[in-house]
Amino acid sequence: MAEATRYYLIPQSTFETWFAISPAGDACSIQDYQIYSTVSPLAQVLDSQISLIGSMGTYKLRLDKTVATNTKTFYLRSVTRGLVSVD
Repeated sequence: MAEATRYYLIPQSTFETWFAISPAGDACSIQDYQIYSTVSPLAQVLDSQISLIGSMGTYKLRLDKTVATNTKTFYLRSVTRGLVSVD
């Protein structure tokens, strides 16, 4: 099955706009993105239906459309240079 048929892909250019760091050009820039199933306690997603593929600049949030499931909740986190994390 083709990737576009099996997965819903959200490119980094779409989700990076959800995280605002200001002022523009601040040294506190986003260094990475991570996905979690819970934030208290912090637990990374271990579900193969939700994944983050690629690397900084080319990430895609990949959601499997072929598995019937109830509503799923996950959290996308941006990681800065160790100064701030924005959920």
